[in-house]
Amino acid sequence: MRRETPPPSISRGSAVEFFAGAAYNITPEFSVGVEFNNEGDFDGLFGNSHNGTNAFFFGPTVSYVGLPFVVRVGTQLQLPWANAHSNAPGTIAGGYLTEDERMRVGMRVSMDVP
Repeated sequence: MRRETPPPSISRGSAVEFFAGAAYNITPEFSVGVEFNNEGDFDGLFGNSHNGTNAFFFGPTVSYVGLPFVVRVGTQLQLPWANAHSNAPGTIAGGYLTEDERMRVGMRVSMDVP
């Protein structure tokens, strides 16, 4: 008996993200700051997208600069300003986008290349 598997499906989606932040150097190596992030997700590809969602995040960061590396650690909380461009029930609850995390913790390591 031959078992047939369905072909893999491809999810087509688009995203637009905006990041902004500000930091203050405590010492030449350490800085503290805040970051703001806006994520816009859409069903479909650019130019033919619809039923998008929009979520906003804000939180503190701490950076360490040990040349040539920079290490940033931060956390962001979802702000209750989310919106959805569809009428699907359960997408927004109390101003929060239900499919995104309410809090995220991240670490970024970057390197300056001479």
